[in-house]
Amino acid sequence: MSEYTDIKPVVAIDCDGELADWMGYVIPVANILFNKNIKQSDLTGWDLYDIIDDPTAKTTLYDYLNQTKMILDMNPYEEALRGMSALKEFADIYVVTSPMMNYPNWILHRNKWLRTHFGIDKNHVIHTAAKHLVQADVFIDDKPENVVNWSRYGNNVYSQAVLWKHDHVKFEPKLNEDFWQNDMEIIHTNDWNKVLEVVKTAGRVINGELPF
Repeated sequence: MSEYTDIKPVVAIDCDGELADWMGYVIPVANILFNKNIKQSDLTGWDLYDIIDDPTAKTTLYDYLNQTKMILDMNPYEEALRGMSALKEFADIYVVTSPMMNYPNWILHRNKWLRTHFGIDKNHVIHTAAKHLVQADVFIDDKPENVVNWSRYGNNVYSQAVLWKHDHVKFEPKLNEDFWQNDMEIIHTNDWNKVLEVVKTAGRVINGELPF
């Protein structure tokens, strides 16, 4: 039985980096294409291209990936499989994913991957780069700019944003100046137990069990 008998909190979550091991797939490909020996621990920022040291890196890598079925071949995180299974019990989940330009069958492949690994129906997948327009009670993304933009435009009075932490992605100090209209800070975590706690709290708020 669901923990909430009334309204389920709506969760909007990014895919690559939270559910799908994007870097685990892309780094080995980049090492082959550019004759590198990059490890994930070598990353110092959001983009892999920063450390490839080749002006054609992004174009070359994307041209290659666009000819593959990389979306179908990526591995899900084991922790995400368990976390999403628990989350489904009391939340309405939408995966919000930004399409890769010029990737043939992006939508078809991503929808199939999410259905295969997480049992998510295509009607619960939103393909857009304009994530700040998505309405939700809890928004989860690993790109700081997406989280800040959503906090400005996509939230309501009781919404909460979660920045999914990666060791190589730094949350710029200037972005910390952007808080919620309700003065709630952006939560930084990569712990699924924390995510479950945040979403449960949102559920209690929208069902009138907690004040906001």
